[in-house]
Amino acid sequence: MDNTVEYVDETGLLFRSYRKGGGSVTDGLQVYRDGVLVGDVDVPLGFRMAGYVAPYYYSYVVPDEEGERLYMFRFKWPSAPEE
Repeated sequence: MDNTVEYVDETGLLFRSYRKGGGSVTDGLQVYRDGVLVGDVDVPLGFRMAGYVAPYYYSYVVPDEEGERLYMFRFKWPSAPEE
């Protein structure tokens, strides 16, 4: 799948994963809050957001068939500064 979108109600963030193409060794992940792009980061090839279980965001499983391994990534995203 080339582009996927995942919205997380609990944190108000929208994640859009995309393929960079052109022989890139990474894909990309854009993060939006209230319709504003707040991050655009490199992620492993095949990365797609699965969801959120506080305090971590999780990816779907990313297979590495050559290495006969399965990877699942988790990470924290910084919250908005206190107002």
